[in-house]
Amino acid sequence: DVKRPVVGTGTVVAPARKPLTARRILVADDEPTIRKTLSAILSKLGARVDIACDGAEAVEMAAIHAYDLVLADIRMPKKNGYEVFGELRDGNPELPIILMTAFGYDPAHSVVKAREKGLKAVLFKPFKIQVLYEEIGRALGIEMEVST
Repeated sequence: DVKRPVVGTGTVVAPARKPLTARRILVADDEPTIRKTLSAILSKLGARVDIACDGAEAVEMAAIHAYDLVLADIRMPKKNGYEVFGELRDGNPELPIILMTAFGYDPAHSVVKAREKGLKAVLFKPFKIQVLYEEIGRALGIEMEVST
């Protein structure tokens, strides 16, 4: 069992395959380290990556550009991940969205409600890169076996 690095730690190595070539992905997170790391990982997999620093910016960008996938943090300023999810799903019900959080407790059961409305996945930070690959593959319906 090969140990995969956790997102936000270590160096990103270019994989042999680029399964996200021609895909446009929006990463929305208020943490610069997460934005930078996810952008590097996804770019090395061939994706074109756009970055939003808060939820309002993510919604604005999604109104302008067509994305294949959105990765959004749940706790962000201006609009939280659930609000981003709801607004983006209203505009494009088929858009795959993965929410991320460092907080496991969800007193309002928002994750359950969002899953009922089509949420693809929730990644709990810190997550391993292999888990990220698996969830992206599921969300996009593609093979994400990536040897790094």
